[in-house]
Amino acid sequence: MSVTQENLRLTSSIRILVEGEPVLLDQVREGGKRVTPPLNQLWQGFPLEFHSGTADNRKLAAHTFPNLLICHQKTGTTCNNMKSGSYRYESALGPDDFLLVPERFEFDQAQSRNSNTVYTVLEISPSTLNQLFPHEMVLLNLRHFEIGKDKVLKSLFALMDMEITDGCPSGVLYAQSLSIALVEHLKQAYALSGPIKKIGNRLSEHHLQAVKSYVQENLANDISLANLADQACMSPYHFSRLFRSTMGTAPYRYVVEQRLLEARRLLKTNKTITEIATATGFSSHAHLTNSFRRRFEISPTQLRGLKK
Repeated sequence: MSVTQENLRLTSSIRILVEGEPVLLDQVREGGKRVTPPLNQLWQGFPLEFHSGTADNRKLAAHTFPNLLICHQKTGTTCNNMKSGSYRYESALGPDDFLLVPERFEFDQAQSRNSNTVYTVLEISPSTLNQLFPHEMVLLNLRHFEIGKDKVLKSLFALMDMEITDGCPSGVLYAQSLSIALVEHLKQAYALSGPIKKIGNRLSEHHLQAVKSYVQENLANDISLANLADQACMSPYHFSRLFRSTMGTAPYRYVVEQRLLEARRLLKTNKTITEIATATGFSSHAHLTNSFRRRFEISPTQLRGLKK
């Protein structure tokens, strides 16, 4: 049974089409597997999966990639010789290389040679892209595929890997902020189309105050970038850019700062550290303690002891 591209968007697991049928990435390669379980609703950035694979050398059937994929090969080597109609392509990835596969890229047949590999794959899913850029047409038109090292992508992937591995303690705002930063880099470094159209330079005082009030009233909740952007009546992308220009910091960092300041104030009350963490939107006692120590160079418990 064939599946349309729209059907593929409805799942959180990354799929490609093999001879017209949808196949999970860890089923494409013999001996391949996910290193971690499928992502759940905690991660709300672009779909991202961790994989490993055993060595093999085999022929591949026709593949179609509905959406843009970014693969970061951490260890091992991968070599592919692909044929699509009268065109032939070659790709060779080593440790710490990135492979960008454009949307709708396809090949008729290929020969693949792989050593034992560990790699991360991210999909630029249309559904997530539309959430972040609801009022813009974002076209990441890449030239066939790109291979190489990229310090910015490496940094962004490392932050995403860490957040997912830790159970997504920083929430939806952090995931969305990293996703927007990824799109901005792809537009500047790889896309054939021009940059996303910019509007204005700063948030109005009215919109800024509305955002600040919303943050203070919702510190205990998982605030999304869309929630904040709604207060300024603009898209998450434009809000993020204008907020940074106005405040000199990213929305995520501003929210974390307000949570930490409120947590410090609540240390003067009789609330427990766990109760304070819940009241200020931190995922746990440990999450609050680690963030508090990084900001104030002292733990909440130690600071409370000094005030007695």
